[in-house]
Amino acid sequence: MAPLPLLPLLLSLLLPSSLAQVDSCFACTSDDGSNKGCEGGPIDANTVPTIPCTAVYGNQYCFVTYTRNKKTQWHPTETTQWNRGCCRPKAGTTTCPTDWKDHENNDAYELYRLRCAEDNCNIGDPRTDSGSGGDWVGGLVVPGRSSSSALLASTLLLSLPLLLTLRR
Repeated sequence: MAPLPLLPLLLSLLLPSSLAQVDSCFACTSDDGSNKGCEGGPIDANTVPTIPCTAVYGNQYCFVTYTRNKKTQWHPTETTQWNRGCCRPKAGTTTCPTDWKDHENNDAYELYRLRCAEDNCNIGDPRTDSGSGGDWVGGLVVPGRSSSSALLASTLLLSLPLLLTLRR
């Protein structure tokens, strides 16, 4: 019996998660409370529209950003913005930067970000949610390290005996 039927399955296990795609995300904006349905979390999925995600505009993640622009000599009043939509990592963007930070705080603004890799998962509040799509119960969120090399090694080690058995 040839191991070829199992080859696509094994290869799919080895693909990096960064190639994940989303088909749709919730999409809305709110400036200074102009769209209360877009603010906070979890949002009401019945009132916030979804959009199709495309490779042109981004289809790797759904995102949520909350920005509080601080009152400064250049910005006379404090303002807030909420944004939800689809994105792909790109240098220099605020919605899905390649150097992802969940929280930024400086003299001009405070910015919270959330991104997730499932359809319509951007329902939460990035000030309190961890990116899992909601149901925040509090706690400390600690960024982990990538375990892709360990996953690859363990997958190969587990697959090798199976392939050797099938070759016999």
